[in-house]
Amino acid sequence: MGDPNLVYFAKAEGDEVATTLEVLLNNHGIPCVKKYQELGGVYHLYAGSTKQTIEIYLSPSDVEKASELVAKEKAIKLPKNYRSIYKDQDVKEMVSAWQKRQNLWLNLRLGILALGMIAIVLGMLFGQ
Repeated sequence: MGDPNLVYFAKAEGDEVATTLEVLLNNHGIPCVKKYQELGGVYHLYAGSTKQTIEIYLSPSDVEKASELVAKEKAIKLPKNYRSIYKDQDVKEMVSAWQKRQNLWLNLRLGILALGMIAIVLGMLFGQ
């Protein structure tokens, strides 16, 4: 991206569409920059994803090639038809690992709650 003067190229609704478009462009040698709107950058940073609007910027010399590519792939208009960068098995493993972490945190919180309840009961029984 030799030209430092980037131009607006497209608007994507959420990380899924923006990342799909970014991968599509990068795979064809077109670097791009994503600009998060409103609190989208914060959501992306802390939650890992956002549904906020993300603007895509390109070098002016890449706009025509990118437009042809996006029109051919329909990456923006049909976000459900994107090509995943992960294999189905990888996605299943990631979901399984995430569920295990969620269960671990739930069990930990329940354990802490139970210990707190025990402490309260013991305090009531043996307190002065």
